[in-house]
Amino acid sequence: MTRLLLRCCASVAAVGLFAGQARAQNGSERPALRVGTLTANEITLDGVLSEPQWATVDSISNLTMIEPEEGGVPAGRTVVRVLVTPGDIIIGVRCYDPDPRGIVSFTKARDIELDEEDHIVIILDTFQDGRSGYVFAVNPDGARFDGLVSAEGEDVNSNWDAVWEARMTKGGAPRSGSRSAASASRRA
Repeated sequence: MTRLLLRCCASVAAVGLFAGQARAQNGSERPALRVGTLTANEITLDGVLSEPQWATVDSISNLTMIEPEEGGVPAGRTVVRVLVTPGDIIIGVRCYDPDPRGIVSFTKARDIELDEEDHIVIILDTFQDGRSGYVFAVNPDGARFDGLVSAEGEDVNSNWDAVWEARMTKGGAPRSGSRSAASASRRA
């Protein structure tokens, strides 16, 4: 399993966090969730998602595939949780993989296309227009990609670079090798 924690500047509206090309299994266009609120940053950016706040916050887990079969049922479950502070948006993603030996991750460089390997993509549709936004992606080895989405999602400007961090872990409780976790952050 892979976990992602993405900490972003909270001035990027906490509503409409996930356009992310993910669709809920009930057919709605965008998954919805209530974010957890923290008064201060109590989360360690380590990719583990072990703080008690992660267990109590709402999550999205009924996501479907985009590729190779749009709307298909994924081989492994993915759980997304979001916490906010006055200065950060923190996104935690836990990805369960039934065959972790098959995880493909080779890129180490920043802003390299991750299309040919396993990765997590978060798109912040801050205008809630379905046409523009900010994309953040990270592979299981922690290689990061970010960019500005435009042209109704058809174009991504990878020359735009945000200040953000990502931490990934592979394996972990309860069954080693069966899941991964990631954490990432952007600070204002």
